[in-house]
Order: sequence, then C-alpha cells, then structure tokens
Amino acid sequence: MDPITGAIVAALGTLAEPAVKDAYAALKAVIVRKFGREAEVTKAVETLEAKPESAGRRTALEEEIAAAALGRDQEIVRLAQAHVDADDHRHRSAAGARRP
Repeated sequence: MDPITGAIVAALGTLAEPAVKDAYAALKAVIVRKFGREAEVTKAVETLEAKPESAGRRTALEEEIAAAALGRDQEIVRLAQAHVDADDHRHRSAAGARRP
C-alpha cells in the first residue's frame, strides 16, 4: 500500500481522535483543492470513507492516487507522512502507557 493510501486508511480507523481527524481533514482538503470535488481521486477517497473496511475500495483508491500522481505532490506527501508519524507516535505512547 502506498503511503498516501496508508495514511487515509489509518485515519479512517481513528477519526474519533481530534488530532487524527484534523490531520485527515487537512489531507483531504488539499486533495479536493488541487484536484476538485469531482475528480476520480476525490471520489475514491469519499467512497472509501463510506466503507473503510472494503479491500476493493482501498485498491480503487490506490489506483486513483497513482493515476493522479499524488505521490509526486510534495504537499500531499508531507501531510500523509505527518499523519503516519503522528499515528506511530500515538501507538508508541499507548504501548508505553500499558507497561507495568
């Protein structure tokens, strides 16, 4: 899974957390601003939001991300990486809190 799809999928699983919700909203807003609400990549994000457990929708999103060359857009890559980093930090913090 490419890093952008990975960030979106991870975010959809943890949107209840304010920091994740904000990071995801920023990433999605940039995609909408750069590609438009009617772009296939935007539609693929929204379709996955409706059913985040769907492997088929994840695959479709990966295809649209590749087709739109999102991996070459430094702003989008930076936002996706920031989300992944925050998610990693959140997991490490949670693991540390469980240690006796």
